[in-house]
Amino acid sequence: MTRFRVANSQELGSTRSVRRAFRWSLRLALLVCTVVGGLLISVPRALAQSAAKPVILISVMDGEGHPLAGVTIEGRSGSTLLCKAVTDVHGVATLIACGSAGGLRLSANLEGYVPATISIPLQDREGVSPGTLDRQDQIPVLADLDGRLDISWPNTVALAALAEEMEFEALVPVARWHGFGGATNPQGPGFEAYTWAAGIAASTSKPGVFATSHISLNHPIIAAKQSTVIDHISGGRYTLNIVTGWNQPEIDMFGTVMMSHQDRYACAEEWLAIIKRLWTEDESFDHEGRFYKITKGYLQPKPIQSPHPAVMNAGASERGRHFATKYSDLVFTVIRTGGLDEVRAHVQAYHKLAREEYGREIRVWTVANVVQGETEKEARDFYRYYVHEKGDWQAAKNMIDVFSAEINARDIPPERLKAYQEAFIAGWGGFPLIGTKEQIVDGLRDLSRAGLDGILLVWPRFEQGMREFRDVTYPLVRQAGLREFG
Repeated sequence: MTRFRVANSQELGSTRSVRRAFRWSLRLALLVCTVVGGLLISVPRALAQSAAKPVILISVMDGEGHPLAGVTIEGRSGSTLLCKAVTDVHGVATLIACGSAGGLRLSANLEGYVPATISIPLQDREGVSPGTLDRQDQIPVLADLDGRLDISWPNTVALAALAEEMEFEALVPVARWHGFGGATNPQGPGFEAYTWAAGIAASTSKPGVFATSHISLNHPIIAAKQSTVIDHISGGRYTLNIVTGWNQPEIDMFGTVMMSHQDRYACAEEWLAIIKRLWTEDESFDHEGRFYKITKGYLQPKPIQSPHPAVMNAGASERGRHFATKYSDLVFTVIRTGGLDEVRAHVQAYHKLAREEYGREIRVWTVANVVQGETEKEARDFYRYYVHEKGDWQAAKNMIDVFSAEINARDIPPERLKAYQEAFIAGWGGFPLIGTKEQIVDGLRDLSRAGLDGILLVWPRFEQGMREFRDVTYPLVRQAGLREFG
């Protein structure tokens, strides 16, 4: 798929016939936690896929964070060479079958650099300190063996490049200002979403680029201006993802008052109305509402897209569903479980509300967590390993406690709390796609047949999972007709 349609708001909100043309195909997107990764897990990068064939994924960067290609990595036990690989253009090398009861010693060599080594005790691969590779001019290189991707711009751009290689339609960041504690503090460190989107827009040429914005933390004039700049940088590929904000520690950090659930959506309506006026009206205007006062509001230049960039929202409550279907072009919804008929009913409920209440057509997207193995047993064993053995359950509890707080108007039955925690550890609540490559494709086909227009994809081992999806699974996705668009 080379043409980009997602960020064209005129097309998104047009006719029912357009929606039918896309029904049996599936938009693929990358859900990026503003840093890439950010799941509620602690999975070591140096991870044994099986007792017989352990795999180590190693990335090599220079002191400025740029990936280094052509670095020779060797794994030895004593004097015996067990495995060898060379880093690719993204600075990544995969070492296979490097098992040794006595541990493993890695060496890295590149012309112009002083060779470096690092030892890995395979019986305890977590907490491994980075090895260093010092250049003659003392610029260090890090050999990152941590389980989750480091928060670095090269890592982010590398994932975007993988997504663009597979012609994904969108790159969508999670906007997070405060982590959830626990042992791993998931989504604590991270990049700000607007500036992230600007950088990614300049680093890509085809996928849609989203910025995720809290309405209570970003003034509408600034949000409109920043969005316009990103739309210009991207050449008209920008979409604004609106969130009303449920994470009270984030709001407290800014020293502002956490609004009630109803007030957040009332504020969002006013916030978006101001932004759309700034995007579309040539004359300056005054506005005095309940939440904002604007004096001679003005914005030039206007966004490239006409009449304006598309809007996404993930309203799930009754109030949120009405906001999403009335004002957004893309509705994002979490679907954790259910058969084909249940998923279809969930999706159609949004379409029915949009058509019958507001006379609008929308697109509905969800998120899916891909856990793939050579066999279904291997995939499910890995799921149990990273969720139940390595999962940060305290962080998950902290998140659920905030998520289900009374001010957020969510009523989660006590008997369901453990299942919610597991879902967020497994893949941020995404629909579980667990099994072989064929089963992953079958699951995507079922979601498409249920009427979903797009899927945001995440993986437990993000970069390694994306590469496997590109090399092994994506050809089957294409063969299944899921990437054919009318």
